[in-house]
Amino acid sequence: FHTVFQNREELGRAEILPQQRLQIEDYKRILTYFLEQGYTFVSYQELQTGLDPKKNYIYLTLDDGYFNNTRLLPILEELNIPVHIFVTTKNIEENKKFWWDIVYENRTRQGWPLWRVKSELEKLKTRAASAIDEFICSEFGSGAYVPKSDLDRPLSLKEVTLLSQHELVTIG
Repeated sequence: FHTVFQNREELGRAEILPQQRLQIEDYKRILTYFLEQGYTFVSYQELQTGLDPKKNYIYLTLDDGYFNNTRLLPILEELNIPVHIFVTTKNIEENKKFWWDIVYENRTRQGWPLWRVKSELEKLKTRAASAIDEFICSEFGSGAYVPKSDLDRPLSLKEVTLLSQHELVTIG
């Protein structure tokens, strides 16, 4: 998974690439469903020690290190589910909005259909990071990297440090 939206209104603001378009209530429904089906959510440490091949497991990960990922913590704590949050260190160090969100937000506001935005994103993925940065700055300005809210910003270094101390969280 990538992002965690609070509700439909937030999802509809088109500030970040919606990825799976999941809201907090969707995550709770998904996680509860798998628990009810007998799946066991495993931590990074459990993966390292080996698992019984006769059981069904889920390894929950969140990519990129969005601050909005912290919205899942109450559910994870309630259901005792471990999570591995993979972070993008440069964005955290520089408090920079993710480039794909910049493209999505701006192109959506320009009236582009989603298929066209996704096509541009796929082309950009083939470029080097410096070329993507040059594109972002020339198309949208360097100010486009400034996050607008907790929805589109990466975790801070302090937040990553605090999360790494949480018993259910592994940082990667």
